[in-house]
Amino acid sequence: MKKKALGVILAVLAVSGVWAVPTALAKISPQEVEQIVTREYPGASIHKVEQDYEHGRQVYEVDFQTQNIWDGDLTIDAETGAILERDIEYRDGDHHGHQRHR
Repeated sequence: MKKKALGVILAVLAVSGVWAVPTALAKISPQEVEQIVTREYPGASIHKVEQDYEHGRQVYEVDFQTQNIWDGDLTIDAETGAILERDIEYRDGDHHGHQRHR
């Protein structure tokens, strides 16, 4: 009885999408993501490139610095390479805010 109940629960989870398996892998590599960042921000020192899911799509989260940028955070679409979000804080303390592109 317990095995049957577990099977029903697992089937419900699979159908509901709770255990959805990604159907597409990232089309761009972490190395290509680094090239996108350095093309957009020449001289960038990249500290972290991490894959994640946001709003149902696979993305890369990137943390970086440049000579003028104290803290830069980008969200890059893992399929197209488009920069979806930017959060840039300049070294002079001027925070240029959070820009979201969808």
